[in-house]
Amino acid sequence: MTASKRSTALETLDCPNCGGPIFYIAGITHCLLCPACRGESQLSSVGAELVQMHSMMQVKTTTFPLGRVAHIPESTLNELFSDYEPFKQSKKSSSASTEQVRDYTIIGMLCFKEVGENNSWTEYLLHSKAHGFLSLIESLDGWFIAQLLDKPPVKKRGNLIFCEKIWRGYDTYQSAITYAVGAFNWQVNLTDNFKVTDYRKQRAFITKKQREKSFVYQLAVRIRREQAFGWFAEPMKSTGSTQSEILGALFDQLHAKEISDEEFFKRAWEIIPPKHTIQSQKYRDKDEEDDDEDGYSILIDEDESIETKLVKVTLYAFVTLLLVAGLKACEGNASYYSSGRSGFSSYGSHK
Repeated sequence: MTASKRSTALETLDCPNCGGPIFYIAGITHCLLCPACRGESQLSSVGAELVQMHSMMQVKTTTFPLGRVAHIPESTLNELFSDYEPFKQSKKSSSASTEQVRDYTIIGMLCFKEVGENNSWTEYLLHSKAHGFLSLIESLDGWFIAQLLDKPPVKKRGNLIFCEKIWRGYDTYQSAITYAVGAFNWQVNLTDNFKVTDYRKQRAFITKKQREKSFVYQLAVRIRREQAFGWFAEPMKSTGSTQSEILGALFDQLHAKEISDEEFFKRAWEIIPPKHTIQSQKYRDKDEEDDDEDGYSILIDEDESIETKLVKVTLYAFVTLLLVAGLKACEGNASYYSSGRSGFSSYGSHK
């Protein structure tokens, strides 16, 4: 596989407030938010003009930084969006050794929260000079790759018709931006709230995001976490929220019947922290049963049915969530999972 040599044509200019470098794309991005001083500038033909400061905006650490390049194979995008006619790519005859790879650069990052709920997510704005924009969404519900729809889907009785399929209305909520840095092709306003409506079809969502009289529709398809890290050639990071994030995605996939009980059990087993091990009755020493001061464990008999094992791992996973995230965070996650909120966002507008 060879990476594409296309450039995203990123340029830099000095922040009019602190002098730090700001990435932008000439003729495309006009709203700039400096990652150093959090000053907001508007780009014009004569340069960047400082509009206002967002000094009170709390700095957040994101999984991927501004300027990081993702190398996404065309075949992967074709596979992810193969069921959706507007995004199907023309097939080119090429060998596996010369597979085309698209380079997308992170030019902007937005952190959102659901108003009134303990639910937050991050959206990375990716840009390719040859192929335009994509969005990468990181949420408690998992990872998603997304594209804007050029035309709004057809509404029908609270649902949407898109690509001759019915997308069921799933959830409606309010969201707000809590952090924003980078360059954007739309006006980012940190004081605005958005009305978000999710429509679901198997492993994908269509999200309508509305602000006053403008709105957009965005199609987001679930991807694996390791797939996202692979695009950026990043090793898998281990953070305090990783465990609850993966468990939440597993439960969602199990509920949607995307994975079997056996697959759920296998993957859940792999992410249990070493300190709190699940022990097999067959290999557990009875003399050690009461010597468990540093952690907790559950007993699983090798001869138990997969249903019994699944119940035990499910209960264990929720206890793990309590320990890792804390009671307050866990309560927020519980309401989050029960409502199925995904927290997608979009760029641009259909007026």
